[in-house]
Amino acid sequence: MKAILIACCIALSGCAGLKEAIFPTPVACAPKDSPVAPKTLSNSVLSKLDDYHLLLVIAAERLELIDYAGKADAIIQACR
Repeated sequence: MKAILIACCIALSGCAGLKEAIFPTPVACAPKDSPVAPKTLSNSVLSKLDDYHLLLVIAAERLELIDYAGKADAIIQACR
């Protein structure tokens, strides 16, 4: 009985160490009000635009993505 108990303790301690080494526990550090990625137009919609409107849409989406990247980067740096 004592040998079985010791074997179980060894097995459990071995599993705990393996779990920590292979499967890190995720930590939720991102706030609930994290920025949401902006919507972008699909390639099929963009292909139907003339050059002028295509340039305007791409420029507007670029500014939105730069703003989003700055906000997301601040959260990522805070989580490290």
